Amino acid sequence: MPDSLLITGAGSGIGRALAIHAAKHHTHLTLMGRRVDQLAETASLCGRDIGVLCVPGDVTQLDDCHNACQLALDTHGKLDSLACVAGYAKFINLFNADETDVSQTLNVNLLGVLNMVRSAWRPLQDVASATKPARIAAVSSMASKDPFIGLGLYGAAKAGVNLLMRAIKDDGAAAHIEGYSIAPGAVETDMLRDLVSKNDLPESETTTPAQVAEVIWRCLIGDHENGSTVWLD
Repeated sequence: MPDSLLITGAGSGIGRALAIHAAKHHTHLTLMGRRVDQLAETASLCGRDIGVLCVPGDVTQLDDCHNACQLALDTHGKLDSLACVAGYAKFINLFNADETDVSQTLNVNLLGVLNMVRSAWRPLQDVASATKPARIAAVSSMASKDPFIGLGLYGAAKAGVNLLMRAIKDDGAAAHIEGYSIAPGAVETDMLRDLVSKNDLPESETTTPAQVAEVIWRCLIGDHENGSTVWLD
């Protein structure tokens, strides 16, 4: 059971749902996101029975990632779990794409995960053991194996996340750090609705953030295979 969990993208959607779920298990939380008001709202939904730290920051900025991990250590005494949930999606024509959109897609979805893994590695390693590994879970997407038209670059970035979590199985073995990738289809979030209307994709055909959060939690407690991608069709 995670004692101290850092969640990126915690201000809404899957990140918020995971924070609420983890709070029910009395896990100390560090919530990272770009908007302070949204983080505060998530914290209020977690209740007052646990320690919740809100850290504004951008996963594309390595200094922000280092800062969030250090503050988690300073506040909670340790960091034994990391959930990389922050994401960015936009329909992009691969052959006529705006450079800003290309950079944002790759930086948030792949580089941002790598930044967090690098920043959290030492704190995770310091508390991990053979009997209680430290665990990293990252949100991927079904787009990493079968993207919709216009989401090819997003899918490619998420495929990189799958491989990164798989690499942690081997690279983290001696340090007792495990990695898991969770790949849902359409999840009922603001990010989805920025792309697709409910007329084109009814809510009944989507997965809820709480359902994805439950699977992430199962990874963080070791119920799935280390290094695996958990596909949520």
